[in-house]
Amino acid sequence: EVFLDCNAVADVRAFAACRSLKKLDLSFSGVTQAGIAALEALPALEEVFLDCNAVADVRAFAAC
Repeated sequence: EVFLDCNAVADVRAFAACRSLKKLDLSFSGVTQAGIAALEALPALEEVFLDCNAVADVRAFAAC
């Protein structure tokens, strides 16, 4: 689990290497649609919290 809520995290590409990550909280972080693209490759990801960010399309997380 990683909790980065209320931070200025916009680029989350580094998390693409965290193959066993199950829960990620990026609420109120400033992450954008382009910024979450790298998370699509996380096979174990079950929960993603993106409250109050500039993310409109969550189809990439349909399997979560």
